[in-house]
Amino acid sequence: MYRQSLQIKEQIKDVQGKAVTLANMAYWAGKTGNKAHQLELNLQAAQALGQVRAYGDLMTVLGNLGTTVETNSLAYLAQALWLCLRIQAPLTNAIVLIKTLYDQVPQGDDLEALLAAYALVLCARRGRGIPRSSNCKT
Repeated sequence: MYRQSLQIKEQIKDVQGKAVTLANMAYWAGKTGNKAHQLELNLQAAQALGQVRAYGDLMTVLGNLGTTVETNSLAYLAQALWLCLRIQAPLTNAIVLIKTLYDQVPQGDDLEALLAAYALVLCARRGRGIPRSSNCKT
């Protein structure tokens, strides 16, 4: 079905639709253990999304690359986080990306403190009106 969808998206020149289909295909390639094909499809999706400036979807694909590839994962996550902050994505998306990047950074790295501090600043600036979690302490 995805292959048919991809052909249709190409025929009607729907670049963003094609990219989203590629990202979905990448997900399933990863689920079946074909990491090389997953990487190839995600990279194709990222390139297409960048071309059409579909930055919200691009942020998601970069985040997926950051959590599925062994090499350059930090670079993909950093790009996803930068894009998330640049386009003013929802606060929850930013926090998830910060946590994901934080978890990938080697323990004790200076970037851990910077990411934690930035999460606090971001929550203080953009978190108004969002109920506090029962786990949060003031």
